[in-house]
Amino acid sequence: MSSANQPIEKIRLHIQENIKKIDARISQQENAVIIVGETREGKTTLFNYLIGNSLFSKENFDCGGFEIYSGIKTYIGDPLNNTNIYNRSISQTTLPLNQGEFWDCPGFGDSRGDEQNIINAYSIYMLTKNIKKLKVLIVVSEATIIETSKKKLLNIIKYLGEIFKNNIDLVKGLCLVVTQKNNLDLRKVRNIFNRIIRERNGQESFSLSQRNILNVLSSNRSQIAFFNTPREDELISDKDRLEILNCIEKISYVENLKPSFSLEPSTVHFIENLIGVFYKDVENFMSNKFYPALLNYIESLIDSHDDTVEKLRESLNEFIDELEKIISHDKELQQFENNLNQILLIINRLNRNDLKDELSKKIFQLDFIKVVKTESITIEGDTNRWYHFISELIDVIGLLKSKPEPKTNEGGQVLTFEGAIIGTEDIQIISNTIKEINVYSLNSLFIDKDIIAPGAFLTFISPQFRVIGKRTINLKGEIGPSHNLRKADDGIKETINNQDACDEEIKDANDDINENINKVKKIDRIHKDEESNGVKEIISKQDLYDEMNKKGINYEIINKLEASDEITKEKTSDKINMEETNNSIRINKDDKKKASPEMHGKDGLPGLPGGNGGHFYAKGRNFINLSSLTIDISGGDGGKGQDGGNGADGLLGSDSGKKMVEDKEESALVSRKKVSGALKEIVEKGVIDTAEKGFKFFFTFNEKYKEVYEAYDPGQEGGDAGRGGVGGNAGSHGIEHIDLDGLQEKPTIFKENNRKGIDGKDGSPGRGGKNGPKYHGIYINEISYSGFKGYEEFDFESTDSTTRTVEITDLTEFDTICIDEGAITSSKESDTESTDSAAGTDSKISDTDSNNDLIAKAYRLSTSYIGTVAALGYNIVPIVAKELGKNAIKVGSLTGASLAAGIGVGLAIPLVISPVSAHFSSHWEEKPNKLDHESFASDGISPSPLNDKSESSLTKYEKSDIPSDYSKKLSKKLSDYNKF
Repeated sequence: MSSANQPIEKIRLHIQENIKKIDARISQQENAVIIVGETREGKTTLFNYLIGNSLFSKENFDCGGFEIYSGIKTYIGDPLNNTNIYNRSISQTTLPLNQGEFWDCPGFGDSRGDEQNIINAYSIYMLTKNIKKLKVLIVVSEATIIETSKKKLLNIIKYLGEIFKNNIDLVKGLCLVVTQKNNLDLRKVRNIFNRIIRERNGQESFSLSQRNILNVLSSNRSQIAFFNTPREDELISDKDRLEILNCIEKISYVENLKPSFSLEPSTVHFIENLIGVFYKDVENFMSNKFYPALLNYIESLIDSHDDTVEKLRESLNEFIDELEKIISHDKELQQFENNLNQILLIINRLNRNDLKDELSKKIFQLDFIKVVKTESITIEGDTNRWYHFISELIDVIGLLKSKPEPKTNEGGQVLTFEGAIIGTEDIQIISNTIKEINVYSLNSLFIDKDIIAPGAFLTFISPQFRVIGKRTINLKGEIGPSHNLRKADDGIKETINNQDACDEEIKDANDDINENINKVKKIDRIHKDEESNGVKEIISKQDLYDEMNKKGINYEIINKLEASDEITKEKTSDKINMEETNNSIRINKDDKKKASPEMHGKDGLPGLPGGNGGHFYAKGRNFINLSSLTIDISGGDGGKGQDGGNGADGLLGSDSGKKMVEDKEESALVSRKKVSGALKEIVEKGVIDTAEKGFKFFFTFNEKYKEVYEAYDPGQEGGDAGRGGVGGNAGSHGIEHIDLDGLQEKPTIFKENNRKGIDGKDGSPGRGGKNGPKYHGIYINEISYSGFKGYEEFDFESTDSTTRTVEITDLTEFDTICIDEGAITSSKESDTESTDSAAGTDSKISDTDSNNDLIAKAYRLSTSYIGTVAALGYNIVPIVAKELGKNAIKVGSLTGASLAAGIGVGLAIPLVISPVSAHFSSHWEEKPNKLDHESFASDGISPSPLNDKSESSLTKYEKSDIPSDYSKKLSKKLSDYNKF
């Protein structure tokens, strides 16, 4: 204990010790008679006298007079064997004494000092406080009453009034005992009191309580008794005791007296000094002990904290909350006491028992002061003397617990944190624009949360680092960013007004073709009419055979034929032009079946490169649990390549197959079979039954063919799929450095150059448009000059390229056979054999011969026809042979007058009549009709390998749409059947 604390604490302990004894002696009691008075007024002698103890008087030769002695134990706890209890300068009573109803209280004005006065005052206070019914016996010596100044008497009365605030009620239970009586009697005593009232009336020092008590004592109803002074050595008689007891009997018990603690002025000043010392002691305690102890505890708390920085801040906040409960502006004593108790609660958290004990004593001292102070002493809460230590603690702890405010540079790429205590959870929200992060801690840096800052340069500087749990600082470079679009653009399907563009385009193309076809038909009709009219005019002449037999040339007929030939050539040229136009239109239409560039899916973009790994730098004095830290400064993975776009679906095929069959388009022709034999077969079989057949036989070079047409409009092919982009490259790793010599623990470092990005996926190819319905028709086509026109038999099912030839014997033999008519030699016909009539040797004429062989081919065929006519009796071979020798007649010139001029009318007439006959004899055996469109409604195809939809790759639903037999045809003759 400090020397500053020793005086007040010693006083407190002494007084507190006696107070405890008083509290132990005084228990609640129903009735009591307390004896009060100044020291040396004979209270204790009277107490012994009243409780029945034997008293003896003995003369004192040194001082004169007589003294009273008691030779037996007189009261509880205080043996007075042979003790002089009369007229002592020092009070014989330090604590209340009790016997029955009588209580001897310590005297007022104790010469033993302020401490005893405090004890005496406390004894009376506690005694009167704990007794329900009370009578008060005032002991005053005769010398005090007759003393001139009456100061002592007035002090006794004043003190009595201060103890009992309700002194008006007190006078009912008040009895005065005059001790050491020599000359006074009852009348004299009352007169003295009356005189004091008269003399003191109006004086400031004369209190109301003094007036009230003196008024009662001076009245006729007052109870006043006397205890006479002994006059010889003898046993004190009971006469005075009985009179005193009689007076006590006459007064009433006073209930519910309200005692107060009253001290003499000197003792009041003593207590005021004690209060000043107490305030100073509390101030010293706060500045020298509590303040540094709390700071040390906070530092220890930070150093030993092994949880998140948020938990640490919560603990520090609790201290601030506790400190803020201390109020400085309120000067009430109760608030001051509350402040001390609040500090005691904080000290309990510090685990400092020494400080706890010391402050507890301070609080006891305050309680003691509250007990012993009088109402005249005011104790204000003097918290202001030391509250600045509390405010400083609040500021310091507040600074330690405050979260750092992030600061960025003007460019927004550098982020800085500054503070006393920083946790990595304070820097969790980091934008992608931050390239550098600096963390500066003045006290401790807690790595309590994982950090994710891809590619950033991270700097930590702090006196102390502490890793909480298993933590990761992830500075790995970012994965290559994704493209804004996950996949490239898909192909765009061609549409017009919500209808398939293909339908619209085919319609437009077909309109153009139909227009040209109509024109061609018109030309054919005019041509045929003119040819028919010319032939009829020739036939109408009766001398037709005569003219032919004369072997002459009718130039009138030749002129007409030449005119017809010119018209035919002109019309044929127009028709050829129209057909070329139609072919061009069909080519354009066919091209539109192909996928346009816009229908192809776009290729995916390459993946973007991964970011570079970040850098890590740390500097400090103390690293705790660093081995639990993982730092990843690897390069970032490459970005994923963009997926390729999907190809657009092809447009549906239109319902144009019927038109293609009706128009007998070449692409629709699937087979051609000869239904009438060669001229030789006709002659051998003698098939000349009627005039019509004879006319047709003699005047035409025609053959009949059965042509099968099948057609449909295929769907448009789907768009190509876009290819996926390649993955991006990986970023480079960063570097790390921890600036501390002799580092005991090391973190785990990852600095890999990671993987290249994943390639994008290829898009899906567009699905081909569904084919239009298929149409079928059979046409009987009588063809003029089929040899010249290159007509040959074929079948869609044929898989070889076998050529067709006709075997004919030499002309002379054929003439003989024809003239005899009965002798018909059967000759085997083969589609692959023919005999040269001029040379008499076998020769092969192939449909695939070059154009250079056309002249020879025309010569042989013409000779064949001429030989036939000669067999019927028309000897025109020399003319034809002559003309052929002169003019290498070409296929295209065997018409009209030119032919007649070259080979004669006999041969020209069949050449003219043949196309007319073919026109009227050709017809539809089976008109164009729709087949089961579901059987032929397969999808269009696409040439792209990404769009390859083999049968194995089709879904069950897709496979069900394609019949197996049709699928085989499609695979065999795809180039003929579907050129798209």
